[in-house]
Amino acid sequence: MIDITKHPNDPRGNRLTTEIRLPTPLVDVFEFFSDANNLEEITPPWLHFSVQTPAPIDMKRGTLIDYRLRLHGVPIRWRTKITAWEPPYRFVDE
Repeated sequence: MIDITKHPNDPRGNRLTTEIRLPTPLVDVFEFFSDANNLEEITPPWLHFSVQTPAPIDMKRGTLIDYRLRLHGVPIRWRTKITAWEPPYRFVDE
């Protein structure tokens, strides 16, 4: 399930929510997706995606992670902040 909704009370604008059901133990799925470097594994190679924050990243609430990619030749950099950290159930990066 993928849901993109406009939240009128959220100053950040649109919010992307996704859900995937996997026949794998929750702890294994959480471990994979909470490792920022695995984003390089699941991002299409033509985006030239890379994590700029040196590994290992100490994942916890407040952790900042820097990324880089190229879209149509245009370099894009951004930073996410871990705003919720509740292993092995969920984490939020904004």
